[in-house]
Amino acid sequence: MVLQYDTDSGTLLVALTMRHTVLPGVLMSCEFWVFLGIHIAIYVSSKVGLLDFMEPEAHKHVGVDFNIVKISTGIATFFQVFYANQCYSRYVILYKTTKQVFVDACG
Repeated sequence: MVLQYDTDSGTLLVALTMRHTVLPGVLMSCEFWVFLGIHIAIYVSSKVGLLDFMEPEAHKHVGVDFNIVKISTGIATFFQVFYANQCYSRYVILYKTTKQVFVDACG
């Protein structure tokens, strides 16, 4: 599937284009809005003071301390960068091979 877009339209306009991306699918899913609503409700309740009735021991389980997830965040970031590098390497190899095919075909 070939996607056509105007390269002269500007970087910002191309970056903000939602067609042919996952954003429309995400924004139309019920799960996204439910989890966003739960997150906003807990955040606002915490900031307004509605969660002050809870015992201090129970209150600290509502949020996640960054020290708890520091290692898993680092590992996830490493694998995301590693995977992106592998995808880009495969793309470059495919591009060079395709370019060589056209050079060989045209003589």
